[in-house]
Amino acid sequence: MTEFEKKITMATVVGMTGSLFLSGLQFYAGWRGESESLVAEAVHTFYDLVGGVILLFFVRYWQKPSDGNHPFGHARIETAVSLFIGLMMLPMAFGIAWNSIFTFNEIHLVSPPIFTLAAIAAAIIGQRFLYRWTMKIAREIDSMALAAKAQHYNADSLASIPVLLSVGLSVVSLSYNFIDHIGAIFVSVIILKSAWDIIYPALSQMTDESPDSDTPQRIRDFLLEYSEKFFPGRIRTRGYGKDFAAEIELVFSPDIKLFNARSYAIEAEKKLFSVFPHLKDLSIIMRYVGDV
Repeated sequence: MTEFEKKITMATVVGMTGSLFLSGLQFYAGWRGESESLVAEAVHTFYDLVGGVILLFFVRYWQKPSDGNHPFGHARIETAVSLFIGLMMLPMAFGIAWNSIFTFNEIHLVSPPIFTLAAIAAAIIGQRFLYRWTMKIAREIDSMALAAKAQHYNADSLASIPVLLSVGLSVVSLSYNFIDHIGAIFVSVIILKSAWDIIYPALSQMTDESPDSDTPQRIRDFLLEYSEKFFPGRIRTRGYGKDFAAEIELVFSPDIKLFNARSYAIEAEKKLFSVFPHLKDLSIIMRYVGDV
């Protein structure tokens, strides 16, 4: 097992353990206190376990080196895992919202106990810890899928805040019980926002979008400063996983011999790979001024 896989596994197992405990605590408190928004949040937290299982299963595959059938490696598997984690959140969000609207007029006969508030507060603290710790590891190893998992924890913690407010008002008076349903709707909105924040970058990579709008310009600026023997023409990039490939056109003056031009292009290629660590595949097109 590589160091990358070890860190992914450690972060995922710790997250799954924490999510299982917090989900159980939220569900019990929501059931005892008849809080729909807290039960909804418990379901949301439980979904973290599903994402964790997916990460543990697929991490060994996207780390495989390139082969004959996959010349660009297997990084798209990580992108697909991130996309799945985001898509997995959509039906949950719509289901919570629908159930909250459908049961809006239901009357609660008892106010939630104080224990319910303590459970929500503990869940928020635990989720914030999981988010920050998991995101720290995701940035250390530059993992898009683990970052998506961290964003899921972030959504959990943010979604618990309106739940805390709604249940708190329900504790004060039964006349505020309708706010619990509104809190559940807020939970669904936060889940949808978090899902989109995961889905959009993954879709961008799946459709070969450039890693970012600045990358071609940064490559151009670097080449202009690197050598006066050529100037950069058209530059195209596309992302795959967290890495990217580039096609760069180098334009030479007619007075530079072809042999020398090739040497300059090879040197530029080596330098580009060292300056841009996420550049995994590079095609250089050489032409002279005036060539079509």
